Amino acid sequence: MPDFFQIFLDEKKLRKAVSVITLEQLKEGVLKLEDVITERRIQEDIYIKQRAEKIKRIEEVKSLMASDGLKLSDLLIADSSVVTASAKKESETDMYHYIDQLGQRQTWSGQGRMPFPIKNAIEGERKSLDDFLI
Repeated sequence: MPDFFQIFLDEKKLRKAVSVITLEQLKEGVLKLEDVITERRIQEDIYIKQRAEKIKRIEEVKSLMASDGLKLSDLLIADSSVVTASAKKESETDMYHYIDQLGQRQTWSGQGRMPFPIKNAIEGERKSLDDFLI
């Protein structure tokens, strides 16, 4: 691909390369190139407009935060409390407990793959899942 760009961007090399095609083929190539340029301009205009809108929205949020006396650090602190709240929620949904291979008590919510100690006890020792309820 670098060879293409070297030829395309060097007028002397470009003239030599297109000397083997007809004038009609060259005109067709120019039309295709104009289409590509038009599409690229449209894409860049869209990008510039989206970027400007994003910057505008960021400034609006900054203004709202400043008027309420909030800083970015306040949002980060609030976000970390959401994480701990969701972590608590997950642990509250645990329904079953079992002892793992290291002898430590573990819990399982009942969703996802059944832990091997519970699975082995149900299949081999004829225990019920109810035997592991918390």
